[in-house]
Amino acid sequence: ITPDPLKAQETWRQQMGIDGLTPPGPGIPITIVDSGVDFAHPEFAGRPDLVALNSQEPIGVGGEHGTSVASVIGAPANGIGVVGIYPQAVLRSWDAALGSGTRLDSGQIAAGILAAARAGHGVINLSVGGNRDLAVELAVNQAVALGSLVVAASGNSGDEGSPVGYPAPPPHVTTVAATDASGQVASFSSRSPYVDLAAPGVGILVASAINRDWQPEDGTSF
Repeated sequence: ITPDPLKAQETWRQQMGIDGLTPPGPGIPITIVDSGVDFAHPEFAGRPDLVALNSQEPIGVGGEHGTSVASVIGAPANGIGVVGIYPQAVLRSWDAALGSGTRLDSGQIAAGILAAARAGHGVINLSVGGNRDLAVELAVNQAVALGSLVVAASGNSGDEGSPVGYPAPPPHVTTVAATDASGQVASFSSRSPYVDLAAPGVGILVASAINRDWQPEDGTSF
């Protein structure tokens, strides 16, 4: 297969030391509970192991965030665009966005977590944040009890005093912060005792659903 043309611009791969390593084959699924994924984006079109758990509605900017997150996780080595950290991952997507896709509904987030957990143990990615919500918290608890690993972004409020954002705080959630190109904590990355890991989150080249192209993005989501 022709090398993916933008892979050389994915400097985070060198930072994490994964360039030159052979990624594993398909394993347990990774479910992205987010704004949905644009299945027609060139990065994902025809990908057999990308599964929609509900209706994906990339209307307006709907699907933008979920598509970008999905590309970092599992963009395939297909000669197009970028390569994700786990290009042969079995990806599942739950669209928790309402309306034009600019607002994620907490009830839909909880439903997505439960749908993923009940479909079999795996990794559940929550690049979302907000106020504490009992439905989301209970869904996370059940997902963990059923054997899934729940991963959440720490939040992008480091410049605003790092207010606590959920679902990152519970001890059974793996919370990830962002670092910059020098390996230091990114200025925007929320800091808290709940952070378990930090990984590159500045200038991450991702698939964009808006123009079906690729753009650099910052954030603990990535």
